[in-house]
Amino acid sequence: MHAPPRVLYVLHDLHEDDPIAQQTRGLLHGLAGRGLAVYPAARELVLEDAWGRQRRLPAGRTAWALTPWRAPELEAALTAVLRGVNPDVVHVQHFGRWPLRLFVQLRAFGAPVVLSHHGSDELRIDGDRLSVLGTGLRGHSLAGYRRLRSELLATGFERVAAHVSSSARVAAEGLQRPRRAIHWLPLEEPESVRGGAHLAGYMGLYVDLARQVRTRVVPVRRRPEASPSLEAG
Repeated sequence: MHAPPRVLYVLHDLHEDDPIAQQTRGLLHGLAGRGLAVYPAARELVLEDAWGRQRRLPAGRTAWALTPWRAPELEAALTAVLRGVNPDVVHVQHFGRWPLRLFVQLRAFGAPVVLSHHGSDELRIDGDRLSVLGTGLRGHSLAGYRRLRSELLATGFERVAAHVSSSARVAAEGLQRPRRAIHWLPLEEPESVRGGAHLAGYMGLYVDLARQVRTRVVPVRRRPEASPSLEAG
């Protein structure tokens, strides 16, 4: 009998007052100690549990909104987190503030990756925001960056084991050429996520994906059954 899957949530920020952060906090509480969240903050990578306990790793600076393809210091910190937490499933709730190579790195780790689509906002580059941030394109056009970013993200999306979306419209905005199953799990407030059918839907998805990996990988790579720890590497 296997323990419930360990889930690592990847997102832009756990404490912003937006539905994605709220939902992630609710899922962390609902997982009863089987989940952790990781997100970039200033020059650090923050690993946090449902009770607000944190571990911070040096991660360098990540450009935003013009996120680069590579961010070596941030990638190294994420590698340390993945090795230390050793999750059964990695769930990307929001990829803003992460380098565009994020999905390549996560897929290479070996655990299945789940990606939630919340609408076109996560794909949009706001020119006004760029002006406010004072981020330069170094001779490249914003249109060219948008096009390259979309191509890189589309390639990254192909490495995802399961896509989660709240509606067909949101799926169409976030994933223009779906080649894998879309799981319809609508956004809910934290109180609704912590129990009931909504959390059960996510757990069913996680268990199914973790079972596939165990069947294929366990003879070579055994996963300890302890709860995920903040001690990442």
